[in-house]
Amino acid sequence: MFVPYLVQGYLPVTQFRNKDLQTKVLRLFCILLRTGVLAEGTIKLNKIMKIKRLFIISVLLFASKFGLCQFTYVNGSYTDENGGHKGRLYSVKIDREKKLTYVTIEVMATRKIWRLNIFYGDNCYIQSGEWRSNECYGELENDGSLRNLGCAWLSLTNQNYGWSNVNKGETLRYTLVFDAIPPGLTSFALVDNGPSCHGYSFSGYTINNPRIGSTSWTESSIKNYADANNDGICGI
Repeated sequence: MFVPYLVQGYLPVTQFRNKDLQTKVLRLFCILLRTGVLAEGTIKLNKIMKIKRLFIISVLLFASKFGLCQFTYVNGSYTDENGGHKGRLYSVKIDREKKLTYVTIEVMATRKIWRLNIFYGDNCYIQSGEWRSNECYGELENDGSLRNLGCAWLSLTNQNYGWSNVNKGETLRYTLVFDAIPPGLTSFALVDNGPSCHGYSFSGYTINNPRIGSTSWTESSIKNYADANNDGICGI
């Protein structure tokens, strides 16, 4: 049938462990078929583009409503230059299923650097209001595992981690993992003030983190999110 093909082709609905969410997404496409918005058979490219946009917006609304995950693309201001690079808070993602918060930091080289190491201090945590997380669990690897980049651990193992031969103006990102911020808390700070060494600290930010069963996403904010994260092909 055309509906499962479209779902699998653009965003595998089976990736959602929440069965109710899967059902609602598939029901959306059935409605589109019945109303003639979609037609089985040949579909023109411009209609595919509109369908993909509509589908992703709908999934974002459903995911926000169910509280499965909350995204905030911050794109904050860069810190002052230090050692040939500067950094900024790039995004915050709260995953309710995994009970984790993913904090992505973007660094920019202000000159050509032979080696750009990344690390965090031994007292690195996130805070929202009076709530405070445990210390950082690690840096997220591509395979989903966590790497310990704490200063004490790195000094004991005599390792460094980061990138080599970084050109001036090049931007790179890494993600630190913490406890999930409780629903409803919207202030955000990353605190890294280890006694021996430390990484970046950021404060004074507001994140998207509504209470469970509600959402701060609106049609306008989702459209702005889609426009800001354009893939150069289908307007997303």
